[in-house]
Amino acid sequence: MTITDLVQALRDSTDAWVFKVEEGRKYYKVMQALVDQHPHWSVHAFVDKNTGDIYKPASWRGPAKGVRGNLSTFDPSKVDPYMSWLYRR
Repeated sequence: MTITDLVQALRDSTDAWVFKVEEGRKYYKVMQALVDQHPHWSVHAFVDKNTGDIYKPASWRGPAKGVRGNLSTFDPSKVDPYMSWLYRR
């Protein structure tokens, strides 16, 4: 699974949100915006470029502590646009 696959799974999960990726030094920033409120972006998740670890955002600039998933074990069928798939169980 790649960052492109993650974003495609997010796009397939809803028609109400638009998603894009910005590449940073250490993380990919997956961003979202409501279709009717475009271009007001918010951060959906951060993905570590080296390990593929997925994090919830703590702020616009960085991830929260604690890995919420990994691209290698990512299940696209569990994705929804509301980030419930990123909560710890």
